[in-house]
Order: sequence, then structure tokens, then C-alpha cells
Amino acid sequence: MPTLLIKNNFRFYFFLAEPEFKAPHIHIEKGLGDGSAIFWLEPNVSLQKAKGLTGKDLSNVRKIVIEYREQFLEKYYELISPKHK
Repeated sequence: MPTLLIKNNFRFYFFLAEPEFKAPHIHIEKGLGDGSAIFWLEPNVSLQKAKGLTGKDLSNVRKIVIEYREQFLEKYYELISPKHK
């Protein structure tokens, strides 16, 4: 699970051992397991699911995902996509 970014008490990472190929997405964890979310990166940044995060948390995380979307996509295709070709 390579960490791509830690910002505002949130860790943004990919889960490399997912059993099947999915559209590009990023996993987010707050603190030490205080909540989590997954955001789709394509075609637009959108929430896939969340657990234990407030609306304010989700709003903040979405802004960060939008800000770093291109870098996340670049890493996603570098690390994840080749495994599923």
C-alpha cells in the first residue's frame, strides 16, 4: 500500500493487492484508522464510499484529491494498470 501523500491528517494511498481491476481510484485514511474513503479519479473526482468521516472531512479530502488528481493518476497507471494488462 504505497502512500502517495499525507496532508491534513489524511493518508492517500493505493491498495496494490485488489483482486480485480477497477477504474482509477484512491484510498484515503484519516489519522490512525479514524475513518476512510475511496474516491474515483476518472472520469471525474467522485466519492465511491466512505466510513467514519464527517461531511467536512469529505469536502476537505475531495479538494485535496482534485488538487493532486494528475499526480495520483500518473502513479496509478504506473503501479496498478500494468498488472492488469
